[in-house]
Amino acid sequence: MKSRRDVLKTMALGIGLAVPAGMAAKQVISSNQSTPTTDSPESKLAVARAETPAPWELFSPIERGQEIAHGWSIAGLSGSVAGAYNMRLANADGRATNVHICLKDEFSSGVAQSEMLDLVIMNGGESNRDSEEDLALVLNSLAETISANEMLLSADSFSALMSHEDRVSTYANDPQFQGVLV
Repeated sequence: MKSRRDVLKTMALGIGLAVPAGMAAKQVISSNQSTPTTDSPESKLAVARAETPAPWELFSPIERGQEIAHGWSIAGLSGSVAGAYNMRLANADGRATNVHICLKDEFSSGVAQSEMLDLVIMNGGESNRDSEEDLALVLNSLAETISANEMLLSADSFSALMSHEDRVSTYANDPQFQGVLV
């Protein structure tokens, strides 16, 4: 018998794959009065622009600016843009980094993962570059916090997210997202 977590994960992944395409098609139809395919460039851009509110509830009880560990804190968090939540981490010593929070899949490449999400450091495509140890520890701590909270959210909260691999294959050649997805 599947657990509640497994059922919700399956629902979220299904919605994550189906809803953005439907949302994109609806947005493009209403703006162009034509019927695009869900694979059209217009549909993909509509999905990319389909922002959702910033999911601060995933990080509860952590708040913006509160130190997590090793001087790191969440400086900012966006809703979904191009299939990921965008988080800005800042350190008291002046370092900062961007982390994209994507759907987890079998190809997840992030430094840390929750049950459903993948935390991917945006390091300019230098995936062979080692992540700073203190940053990796903070991301693992955040992934644990997210795991404790993600099942409290509705599946709709993840409907605009994509895996990192899907985001790269969908938007890598789009000039609007050059340098943003890696």
